Amino acid sequence: CSNLANQIFGAIKQEMNSFLQQLDHKTEWLQKGEQVLLFEFSSRSLFPHDDESYFEAWEIFALALQHDNNARGNDKHNDNEKGGGDSSRGVIHDSQSRQDAERWTFEKIPLPSRVLECLRPVLPLRNISSLKLEMNHFYGAEGILFLSEFLKENMSLVSLEVQNNPLDGGASVEMMSRFCHAMEAHPSLTRVCLAKMNLGADLDILRMILNACRNMNYLDLSRNRIDTQNDGEATSTSSVSAMISEYLGKNPPLKCLSLEQNRLCDNFALQLARALRKNFNLKRLFLRSNNIGEEGKMAVRNAQYNLSSLDAIIDESNHTCQIIFHVIPAKDPFRNLNGSTSSEIHKTVKINSYLMATKNLVSGKNGIMEDLPLEVMPHALKRLQNARHWREIHDSAMGYAHHCLRIEISGANGNRNEADADYSQFLSSRSPLTLTYEVVRTWKLQLLFNNHRYCIQCHSVLETICETSKVSSNNIS
Repeated sequence: CSNLANQIFGAIKQEMNSFLQQLDHKTEWLQKGEQVLLFEFSSRSLFPHDDESYFEAWEIFALALQHDNNARGNDKHNDNEKGGGDSSRGVIHDSQSRQDAERWTFEKIPLPSRVLECLRPVLPLRNISSLKLEMNHFYGAEGILFLSEFLKENMSLVSLEVQNNPLDGGASVEMMSRFCHAMEAHPSLTRVCLAKMNLGADLDILRMILNACRNMNYLDLSRNRIDTQNDGEATSTSSVSAMISEYLGKNPPLKCLSLEQNRLCDNFALQLARALRKNFNLKRLFLRSNNIGEEGKMAVRNAQYNLSSLDAIIDESNHTCQIIFHVIPAKDPFRNLNGSTSSEIHKTVKINSYLMATKNLVSGKNGIMEDLPLEVMPHALKRLQNARHWREIHDSAMGYAHHCLRIEISGANGNRNEADADYSQFLSSRSPLTLTYEVVRTWKLQLLFNNHRYCIQCHSVLETICETSKVSSNNIS
């Protein structure tokens, strides 16, 4: 036992000495006036931080930072004396260029209150674009106060990552409110990660964070013990499910949200499905490693691809948000729904897949949309004008039909590859104008003549097509 204890103690001591060497190297570079853009401090495991040499090294490093700030003109007090800076920003304008932006990482490095006191006056004055804090042994009030003050002073930050620093040390709702206000008011912050901080324990704090980050491009709330198991069918904001779905239903500008590795259940997915029909800004939603079953997944899929009618596909389906349920892509057919291309393309793909699967309109031999309903015709004609989209649309539509409609599209001999080959040859042999003509020629035009006022307009359209494609009017009739 004593030998094992000595080995463990030796390994921990070696880890701390390795970090102190990292800190000494960065201190030397700063003292020499060298430009350092990457401040990365990491260790393989946490180590005790009660050694006086540990704090002395941080004090020397903070002093070197202060001298470097003064030398580069980052001290706002010196700048105010010169009259060339803005005291409300804390960073001089000539150090704001993206090329000189610094990235700081503290990974498994203890940052107790004494170390934070060393960094508090000097770190916010750096031109920092990225700050990552992971497993740093600052808890609750101390860490949140430091971050709040940092965000108020530093105007160049773009990405903030705080992971595995739980709020179990007494961070009050009032203190979290200050932190959220600092995030919301920050002029350049677009990416926020607050993972594994036990934020799910307080609904008010979770609501404040969501509202503060509504204008962000990316928000990560994974591994926060956000639990919806006891929400039931609640629709008031007192439940986590209803609060998050209500937030997304208001269509905030947020582009990407991660709720991975929480405790979200089917009741959350059912309310999320209603919110997705009102949200047109969210591009990606990560729900991997939760407790959402088949019922919840199908509800979300229906919100992305409502198969009740063509009108429902066009008007009641979400065409912007890609939702990832599973770590392994092959086990997650829903990740094919929506994606990085435009919502208009997604809408067209869904319409085509629906038509192929329900009416088998894509045969490659007898025309492509013979029975196309009137309300879908404008979408079809619009896509036909740009033939280069058809290969992409067809590939995606076949995938939709197979995965989402559970229908296998196949050729004459039951071979799906044959169907793909026939269709590809069919499209490549026809120009966009020819495709448009064939659609109009085979389409049931008598639908338009139920109302007399459309007759002249339709006749004019047909004459234009004949004139452009040099086809005789006898063929059209």
